[in-house]
Amino acid sequence: MLVLTNKTKEIIFHHPAARNLITPPPLPEIERVKHATLLGVDVSDTLSTVAYVNRLLMQVNQRLYLLSLLQSSSLQRPLLHLLFNALVINKLTYALPAYAGQLTADDKNRINAKKGHATRTDTYCI
Repeated sequence: MLVLTNKTKEIIFHHPAARNLITPPPLPEIERVKHATLLGVDVSDTLSTVAYVNRLLMQVNQRLYLLSLLQSSSLQRPLLHLLFNALVINKLTYALPAYAGQLTADDKNRINAKKGHATRTDTYCI
């Protein structure tokens, strides 16, 4: 098996409050990172969900802005609804079950607020 070391990253998971963290020596030619994006999900070395939630909410805001532009260009409501489900609802629900146990109350509130705002002010829902 051939390992492409220029594309390989190493991440060492640890407890966030670890004081005397002993890490193994770095592997030659392999970069050690503290954050990585795997299948669109941000993973940190402490398994914190903050980076994932921040990026998720930023992308949802971008997609809601896109939908507002499409709405102002007179796109039909059924198509807006279809795009809303495909772009916003799917983004909000992707990988959340895997993170559900690790989300802080603040993260849950931010996600629920964004989902509530999107569906409440949403002219894309029928």
